[in-house]
Amino acid sequence: MDACSLWLLSKQYSDLDVRRPKKAKELQGTNGHPPLQKFFDIIDNNKLPRCTVHHRDAIIPEDIYGPDIHGLKGRTTRKANFPSDERLSPVPKHIMKNYKTITLGADVFYVNGIPFFLTKSKHLQFYTVQALKDLKSETYLQAILKVSNIYTTRGFNIEQIQMDGAFDCLQDDLADNKILFYQASNDELVTFIERGIRHVKEVPRATMPHLLYPKLTKRLVIGLVIAMFL
Repeated sequence: MDACSLWLLSKQYSDLDVRRPKKAKELQGTNGHPPLQKFFDIIDNNKLPRCTVHHRDAIIPEDIYGPDIHGLKGRTTRKANFPSDERLSPVPKHIMKNYKTITLGADVFYVNGIPFFLTKSKHLQFYTVQALKDLKSETYLQAILKVSNIYTTRGFNIEQIQMDGAFDCLQDDLADNKILFYQASNDELVTFIERGIRHVKEVPRATMPHLLYPKLTKRLVIGLVIAMFL
């Protein structure tokens, strides 16, 4: 209902009758937006001591403003949605034929001092990102094996992972899991991983200045980074 319609409806009542219903509407909101019949029961049976709102005062707002929107929203149940299709789409045959064997690039980057582990497949251009609790070799290995499980579930096989010399301590553990560690040169990292890191950091960098929070918690920063991949 537009402002003109409200003005025309309000002119059907005296100024006194318009002011009193406003108090009734405020009182209805203060008491949790009960349905109109229940609000009548509260008023008529003196369940609010020293209440100056009368039965008629509660009727007029319905005529002028319509049903209580806040109450309707609170009492309306969510409609049942159509069940989602949980079947996985098969990987296209030409991708499985040409790119079943995966070469990964991986590195660590920071957002607000929080370390993240980023991987990117060389041909599929598929990204994964995980927040790291620490920078221990066991944590790196756990993150890599988690990514490996994601690819294996869809029928891919990680043959090689390219990382810089800081991850050389993982070479034997990766070999035990049949993953070849390749120490990439600085030039390879710039073209393969560092550009991916710059791309991933764009979203939280652009979003953070527009948030209303004076301080961003660790959980919120992690959520901003992860949200880019949802």
